[in-house]
Amino acid sequence: MEKIKDSKASQKYHGMKKWLFFVGLFLDLCFLLVLFFSGLTFDIKGIAVGVNPSFFAVNGIYFILISFLMYAIHFPLNYFEGFYW
Repeated sequence: MEKIKDSKASQKYHGMKKWLFFVGLFLDLCFLLVLFFSGLTFDIKGIAVGVNPSFFAVNGIYFILISFLMYAIHFPLNYFEGFYW
């Protein structure tokens, strides 16, 4: 049985996807380090407590705010990844 060789376009696409994955991973790490060392996490917690002081609500609101920030960071990479192919 013959081995199927990948086309140049396919190799280029998969190489770009790997590169974008590692860039996204690096951005996640940088974001979490900035969040941790700058004290920004306490500001986000303050916003969540201001909305609703319940423990479970604070955790949910905090999670939603962090998720929104992560989405905003990854949006350009996801857009480029989808547009590239």
